[in-house]
Amino acid sequence: MDHIDIEISLSRGKLLMGVLGSVLMISASVFIWWMGVARMNLILKGIAILGGGLFSIALVFWVKKFFDFKPGLVLNKKGILDNSNSISVGLIPWYTITGIGERAISSQKLILVYVSNPKELMEQQTFVKRRFLKGNFERYGTPVAIISNTLDCSYSKLYELLVMEVGKYGKDG
Repeated sequence: MDHIDIEISLSRGKLLMGVLGSVLMISASVFIWWMGVARMNLILKGIAILGGGLFSIALVFWVKKFFDFKPGLVLNKKGILDNSNSISVGLIPWYTITGIGERAISSQKLILVYVSNPKELMEQQTFVKRRFLKGNFERYGTPVAIISNTLDCSYSKLYELLVMEVGKYGKDG
């Protein structure tokens, strides 16, 4: 099986936008907190705490990914090596990939990678990742969902590339 490695890098521009967006939302949460203090409004304080907490966690993930210089996605003779987001599963061997699908959630498009061993794949992950992957599995029938938001590649090109490669090298290819 002759295979040329294909690497798709993480997009520093898209990652920087995620970092800046998180900082902006944390700042907005601080502003809402002070509005709540000034008006003695517990609802505003609650919203500020939730927003600040959520976007602080998001900021940690964005910064971590920003300083990750490994490729975001690699297609090689072994399979798909996913490093595109914080809950990526790592290497997905070709012989376990049974298909590719897509799903849209609002304006966010997901590429779903169906595998023959979803439970085994989830068990190899940390507890926190496993919880997120289990949610993906329950919603989409697969734990593996790839987004192009962090990649230096458009969604349509990425989807086309994955369909072609899985057709050639996947379990049924």
